[in-house]
Amino acid sequence: MARLIFRCARTGMNVQIEMPEKAPTDHADSYESVTCPACTRIHLINKTTGKMLGDNEKRDVVNGEK
Repeated sequence: MARLIFRCARTGMNVQIEMPEKAPTDHADSYESVTCPACTRIHLINKTTGKMLGDNEKRDVVNGEK
């Protein structure tokens, strides 16, 4: 599983979630819906970059294997 850190747009908190690994055929520019533990709402997160849809700041992906 990959650990992903992003900033919740509603609370401003840095949130860490775990996402299952996907097949390498996934597009790098696709977004996945996740339930935010900070605000309990759904956010669309790019699994590759850790960037939330509509977010202009760059976010880093923290992978447990690296």
